[in-house]
This record gives sequence, C-alpha cells and structure tokens, in this order.
Amino acid sequence: MRDYIGYIFNYTRIKRVIFHPIYAFRRLRYERAKRLSYRRFMYECAKRLYKDKPVKLDLEDLNFHLFVRLSDVGISRELYLTKAHEKEASTIFKSYLKPGQTIIDVGANIGYYPILEAVNISPGGRIFAIEPGPESYELLKYNTTSNGYEDVISTYNLAIGDVRGKATLYISSQSNLNSMLNDPLFKSYAPIVGSVQVDMITLDDFISQNNILSDKIDIVRMDVEGYELKIFKGMTKLLENSQRLRIFFEIHPKIIKTHYGFDSYQDFLKMLDSYGFKIDNCLPRAEAPQLNKLNKISTFEDLIKFNDTLLLFISK
Repeated sequence: MRDYIGYIFNYTRIKRVIFHPIYAFRRLRYERAKRLSYRRFMYECAKRLYKDKPVKLDLEDLNFHLFVRLSDVGISRELYLTKAHEKEASTIFKSYLKPGQTIIDVGANIGYYPILEAVNISPGGRIFAIEPGPESYELLKYNTTSNGYEDVISTYNLAIGDVRGKATLYISSQSNLNSMLNDPLFKSYAPIVGSVQVDMITLDDFISQNNILSDKIDIVRMDVEGYELKIFKGMTKLLENSQRLRIFFEIHPKIIKTHYGFDSYQDFLKMLDSYGFKIDNCLPRAEAPQLNKLNKISTFEDLIKFNDTLLLFISK
C-alpha cells in the first residue's frame, strides 16, 4: 500500500503529468514569439532596403501573391509578418464565394480581397474593384495583372459616396486606414500624412454607368473607414432591386454617431432591416472589448447601442 501511495505521489511523475504540458505550451509560445521577433527584425531590414519599391509576398495558403510597399505599416506590414490578413473574416468570406459570381469591392486597397475573390469565383466570375487612394490603386492594378486576373477584375480609381463630384481622401501612414473622414479615432492608430482630391460617384450610378444588372450582383464588399453610411445612401436602387445580395462590410458605430448623429445611425440600421437584410455573422475587431459583454449580435436592433468597430456579414 505504501509503495502504491508512493507511486501516486511520486514527484517526478507529478512533474511529468502536470508541469511538462505547461512547459511544452510555454515553449511553443516562446518559439512562436521568437519567430515573430525574427520576422519583425527582417521586416525592419527589408523596409530600409526596399523603401517604396514593391516587394513580392507569396501567400501559399491562399494560392496567390501580392506586391506590397513595406513603407506602409498597415496591411503590408501585417502580410509580411503573418502571411495573412483578417484570417477569420477571410475564411468566412471564402465560404460565400462560388464560380461565376459578380462582386463589387469598394475600398479594394492593394488587392488582397479582390485577388482572394478572383481565385474563388473563377471561372466565369466578374469583380469590379474600386479604390480611391492613388498609391493603393497602382498596387491594386499591379497585383491584378501579376496574378493573371486582368480578365476577371476591372479596377477603378474612384471614391464611392452619396453624391457625384470631388471629395477629399485623407491619406494615412497605414494604407488600409485611408478615409474620406478626418477622424481622431484613425489618427490615434496612425498619423494622417496627407490628402488628395478624388472623383466620387454613387454606387447606383457606377452600376448604371458600367451596364451592370443589379439583380446579377451577388456580393458587395466594402471597407471604407466610417464612410459606410454615405455609401449605403447612394446604393438604394441596388438594395431594393437585388433579391440575393450579400454584403460584407466593416461598420464603425462610434464614428457614424460622432459625425452624423445617433438618429442617423439608428435610421441606417432600420434601413437595412427594411430592405430585408439579416445578420449572418459578426466579428469583433481587435479593439472591440464591448462585444465580449454581449452573448450574441443577431439583429440590427442589437447594434443600436453598440459602439465598437465590427465586421458584418449580412444577406437577404
């Protein structure tokens, strides 16, 4: 009996059973941190070496590559360090994509999402990729042709809004934070380094101008840094006429409430509900602690008092 108790309470055995998994987990975290630190070091070296020259990144898991400028400390830095962008959102979005679909991509940036779309909707699909930022647009075009999707993706150097005319685009040190709004929230993430005048058109006018049939549009993806309310105001014909539309977009409740008022934000959500849209999925941004206090966001009413930035997947 004493030998059995000694066997059970043997320190070496306890250490092996309890502490070895903890050690292994800590070791794994250490190895991951070490690899990330190494990539950060290599990123800083490459940034100094290449400066504004495009650098090719192979995203093997996604079956395409992207040229990035390492001076961009936003999406380009993220892709260099992790070979991924919005990983969970990308996985969900890919599940929506099928060959032959028609997609409008607003705020296409350097082309991550348009190329991801092209890989998954070919053959037979069409993508209309719209990007107002001059430097991001040049990379969008370059990435489209270098991946061989110029027959699938049509690119447009435009801003989308609720009116036709000229508008100011504020350029951030992180290209994926360029915005039509000069908002302090974006400045807290990355400084505004300039501005540029761009042509603006409504999405309804864009669709009409390019002879796109509204009921043939399967997906609209947009990432427009707080300008989504204005864009939705300019796409009411599409919202009304399409019977199968899915929309994947980033929503910025706090920014919308600050710039346009709480009532405008509430009316915006009611408008989406009135057109028959439902929330399929909702993902928090990294800086969205408020979502952790809620069990689930399943209706637009759930979003009325919400303030944090979210990625929303909605459909009819």
